[in-house]
Amino acid sequence: MMNVFVSSVFVGLKRSRACLLKAILQAGDHPIGMEDFGARGEPPLEVSLSEVRSADVAIVIAGPRYGSLDESSGLSITHLEFREAQEYGIPVLAFSLHEDASLPEGEA
Repeated sequence: MMNVFVSSVFVGLKRSRACLLKAILQAGDHPIGMEDFGARGEPPLEVSLSEVRSADVAIVIAGPRYGSLDESSGLSITHLEFREAQEYGIPVLAFSLHEDASLPEGEA
């Protein structure tokens, strides 16, 4: 069983993320997504990057939104998660939605 970290913005990709997390479970692997982080004592970025480091592989979905910015770096959380995976040698499967892609209703 592999730990699979899912990285993307939440707003606009909520249903897509849910489908991906379900597919990871159906494949017999363990999904790691922000939906399950819960309340913790550490700042959200630290939690997220720690979860990336616990993964065997990361899936990054880039869509029409850049996402929430980290004030110190000026980069989005998704961007920082991608960089963390690269830094720790975690394989990344990256998907980019075409700007003309139609998302399921409620995803835009």
